[in-house]
Amino acid sequence: MKNLSIIWPRVANRRRMGSWSKCHRPENVESILTAMESRASKQDPLDTKPGSLFAGPNIVTYNLVIDAWCKSGDEMASYKAEEMLERIERMYEKNNENDVSSSSSFLLASYSPSTIIPETWTYNTVINTVATDGNMDSAERAENIFLRMAAAYRNGNSRAAPDTITFNTIIKAHSRSDMPGSAQRAEDILNSMITLNDDGHSDLLPNAISFNSVIDAWAKSGEPEAGERGEQLLRLFQAMSEKGLGVGSPNNNTFNAVLSCYAKSGTPEAIARAQELLQSMEERFEQGDYQIQPNKVSYSTVIDALSRQADDDAADTAEELVQRMKKRDDGGAKYVKPNIVTYNSLLHVYQASGNAKKAQNLLFDMENMNDIEPDAISYNYVINAWLNSNETIDTRHFMNATNVLKRMEQSYRNKEDGELMHGKSYNRIINAVARMGWKKIPDKEKIAQKLLFRLDQGYDEGWCDCGSDTKSYNAVLSVLHKSEAKDAFETAKELVSRMGKRYDSGKEDVAPDVITYTTLLHILSETPGQNLSQAEKILARMENLVNNVSNGKNVRPNTLFYNAFLNVLMKSQKAGSVERADDILRQMEKMYQEGAILAKPDIISYNTVIRAFSMVGTVEALKVAEGILDRMLHQVHLGNTEFMPDNITFNTILDGYSRVKSVEAAHKGQKLIERMCDLQGKGIIECLPDKRAFNTSISSWARSRNREGLKRAIEITEMMERLGFGGNEELKPNIITYTSLINAWIKCESDSDLVAMNAEKILHHILREHEQGNSVVIPDIGIFNSVINAIAKSNNPKKASKAQELCMRMNELHIAGNVNLKPDGVTYNSVLNACQYTKGTDDDKKNALYIGLKVFDTAKKESKNDSLSYGAMLGVLNNLMTGQKDTKTRLQSTVKVFKTCCAEGKVSDQVVQNLRRRMPNNLFSQLTSGKNISDFPPEWTRNSNGRAR
Repeated sequence: MKNLSIIWPRVANRRRMGSWSKCHRPENVESILTAMESRASKQDPLDTKPGSLFAGPNIVTYNLVIDAWCKSGDEMASYKAEEMLERIERMYEKNNENDVSSSSSFLLASYSPSTIIPETWTYNTVINTVATDGNMDSAERAENIFLRMAAAYRNGNSRAAPDTITFNTIIKAHSRSDMPGSAQRAEDILNSMITLNDDGHSDLLPNAISFNSVIDAWAKSGEPEAGERGEQLLRLFQAMSEKGLGVGSPNNNTFNAVLSCYAKSGTPEAIARAQELLQSMEERFEQGDYQIQPNKVSYSTVIDALSRQADDDAADTAEELVQRMKKRDDGGAKYVKPNIVTYNSLLHVYQASGNAKKAQNLLFDMENMNDIEPDAISYNYVINAWLNSNETIDTRHFMNATNVLKRMEQSYRNKEDGELMHGKSYNRIINAVARMGWKKIPDKEKIAQKLLFRLDQGYDEGWCDCGSDTKSYNAVLSVLHKSEAKDAFETAKELVSRMGKRYDSGKEDVAPDVITYTTLLHILSETPGQNLSQAEKILARMENLVNNVSNGKNVRPNTLFYNAFLNVLMKSQKAGSVERADDILRQMEKMYQEGAILAKPDIISYNTVIRAFSMVGTVEALKVAEGILDRMLHQVHLGNTEFMPDNITFNTILDGYSRVKSVEAAHKGQKLIERMCDLQGKGIIECLPDKRAFNTSISSWARSRNREGLKRAIEITEMMERLGFGGNEELKPNIITYTSLINAWIKCESDSDLVAMNAEKILHHILREHEQGNSVVIPDIGIFNSVINAIAKSNNPKKASKAQELCMRMNELHIAGNVNLKPDGVTYNSVLNACQYTKGTDDDKKNALYIGLKVFDTAKKESKNDSLSYGAMLGVLNNLMTGQKDTKTRLQSTVKVFKTCCAEGKVSDQVVQNLRRRMPNNLFSQLTSGKNISDFPPEWTRNSNGRAR
């Protein structure tokens, strides 16, 4: 019998190491190992005194260190364990190289490092720890260790033989991995086990864990073929089981994994197959196969799969599955009673199919169940159901969502188990507010702010898992940007200030970032009378933060910020703003050239500054705009094609020339179009003049007010017709084209009869084209009003009839479905003007009077009469009732019209002037109470568009 006193030091140390290992204190265990190695390296192998020999560590000692690290929970545990394994492998390889002599004494061999041989347990423990450490490369690292293990076994280390546990651990590692191809790799490893077993390695036999893990890997992959691959593996498992190979047999977990494969594939075919497979599980269990008992996981998986089908049929099927579960549970079946996962899966189906009402009713039922308590997932599904309803989201849906949120708040305020409410629930509703239309929710900006403050309150009081963060505040700022609140900018400034205070108090996730300040600028740009100094302060604030705070990189001005800044400058139209915009653009160009990629100017930057100069309305400013265009073209010449001007660039400059209203400006606009064609022909730019460019040019020539402008406008229109009807659909003239052409006739031709004749001709052409199916040319109220106005200014004695005919045609087209052709006040006033200025025979005047009275009455009934209507009507009475016998009737009608005008508060200068023109002085004084125009009672002029002065 061996002398135990001789080996005691090693046994004692190993016991101490085991004790430390169980306490998960790997540093203490490793320090003992180091002491043992040090003592063993210093001892004399011939010294046989008790307690002096055999104190050196062996493989068990090293395994204890590995075990301690693996159980420690330390984030570096897998790396420390792998380092220890590599240390063992190096000692083993070194000892093999030294080839310890077989003649060495037993005593020497028993404490020599040659006894340290890595074993299957050593490798399996390290592989398992690496495989489960949650890193992206875990599966790859685990498989590399496995390959070293296999190599050691092939090279003669019989103690390191990979076994079923080894293979299963590697398969599980791949089933947990998110890397592409992980499922296929897991299946490859399973196939290699089967091949090795067939080749005689009977200890490498796959089992239920092997198959289930591979099927899990396919389920996690979400690949379209995952369901088919999972079911193929199930059939292989069943076949091997039926052959009696000792692999076990498929169980609930196997079938549930296949169900998950089909569920996560998400295709209609896969979902249908999942339902069939679940039904087959029920049938097998009823036939006596008690290993295949569908449980709550089985049903919940299929129910959740139905959420991907997202229709009413899916909801009906999900409800039917829950009823089957309840029926089986009532019949005594185990593990099938619906639980919170089941009901949440059903809520998910309701959310996906837009059945918000059903989702809410189920939630309320769950709140009253004895054994089910809704969790954060439950409430969030119902909130999302209301916000993602099949119907257009409106105030009712939004209020229902917020009511569910309040119930959720109440539930979590009263919880005693420490479970916290999800802060993202608040963010979900805040983001929904930000997405909704401008006027759908009254005071939406106030609602968003209240939600934000409630979120912070929940966190501060300890019943919410998080408070507001930068994204929360940015969402509320987005709501403010889309609101019409007059104090939006002041409110936004207060919110940003609050963010800064919370950040300074230690809440680092509430730091204002570049999105915060960019949104603040957007709000400023929508603020009437915007203060440019505010924009400059925001820019200065950001530049200061970049250099002085830890998160400065998050507030560094970028392209979007500078574009918002440029937009403020463009909209302000204040002295110096356009020059400042050009300075900012040049600054962006310089920063980009110096390597600041985030501040790179884009097409929006250039177009914004060009628009700023175009809005000035002078040829000099437009020269600067064309200079900016030249800078863009220079960058394109250098190879920076992202600076290439587009149609918006050229059209913006053309709009500017159109505003100048001069022959010079019209010529420059024409030359810009020609330059655009030349640049495109040379391959420098990609865009050609579009319909808008030509329409703008026609408008520009119309505003030049000379015969050349009319000629040019006609030429451009004819060219557009020629190209458009010749195959270039994008250049077909539209209603804007023809309206601009009519304006060219009105403004550039002095012969009013010629203008009226051509305006009518153009209108009839439009109507004919539209009737023949030309969808590009849709007559609108603007072009009819222009033509009626042209007719009214002509000398045609029949112009009142012509104007009335067009008005009646508008009504006919409106009734037929053209909603844009309902005559408005301008229409009626233009017809009245045609009537009051009619010259011709008595019959012509009589007809014009009749038309005028009828049109005025129609306008009044439709509430489309204004001050101009009353002025024109008085003109009709004055001009068309000129006979002596008509005097009394005219005066009576005039008095009636004037009194009605006073009652409606529409008295204007024109009304008074036409009243005085043929009114006896005494009657005029009586009607006006002898007062001057400026002294009329305010109620007479309250609705006047042309108030009496």
